[in-house]
Amino acid sequence: MWKAVCLAAVVCCRVAPALEVLQPAVAFALRGETAVLPCSISPGSAAVERRIPQWYYGQRANKTANVYPENELSSAEHRGRVVMNPRGDDSLSLEIRGVRPGDHNTYYCALSCLLNQTYYRLTGNGTLLFVHEPIQMSQSPCLGKNITLSCRVVVARPDKVQLVWRKVNTSLTARSFVQYVPDSGMVVIKSQLTISSSEEVETYTCLLMYDSHLRLPGESISISSMKPPVLLYIASLIISLLTLLAVAGVLLFRRVCA
Repeated sequence: MWKAVCLAAVVCCRVAPALEVLQPAVAFALRGETAVLPCSISPGSAAVERRIPQWYYGQRANKTANVYPENELSSAEHRGRVVMNPRGDDSLSLEIRGVRPGDHNTYYCALSCLLNQTYYRLTGNGTLLFVHEPIQMSQSPCLGKNITLSCRVVVARPDKVQLVWRKVNTSLTARSFVQYVPDSGMVVIKSQLTISSSEEVETYTCLLMYDSHLRLPGESISISSMKPPVLLYIASLIISLLTLLAVAGVLLFRRVCA
């Protein structure tokens, strides 16, 4: 009899696994493009029935507005721009098309379902949709021993945001500052890195980081020989010689006239 009870308990545990809704902490999205907010059921092999997915933003316990499904109660700002992203039977991922600065928020994936005749109401821990524009890099003219690399990115919100520099796998220290853009809903984050000139080709990468989450891949720039071209030296010598000849000619002319 005890064997039968133990066997029944094992079967019960196997048939009714603990369900979870899994979400990443952060999802990066470029302004104007399509954002994907990943969400999945765990375990993926669970025989879930009557699935009713829902997405909302705000706080986990007190939702601000529905995003999906679209109805009279859903967010007017998102209406017509959201659709479920089919990534497999266990996927509840959502797409937001034409991403705007106002889409920067924390989104929660929820699921109502039946598993083995048991009703479940599950909610994920939320994904912050981080809205930004492409990273831009530039370099100053190489006229001396040092060169300054600049990295710039426009983001929806500057909290916990920084630009990180790397050379291969080595992190580098650089200055950074924030510039608010009036009436745009966006903020500019800038960073500058000063490096020494080198004859070798070196690659520097600038990455966007929110909290401890990196936006991969970053933007890279390759710096080749920093020495001024030989022609520039020759041109400088010619100009100097012409200047000396002109001065000598003026002095000679004055002496003759005197």
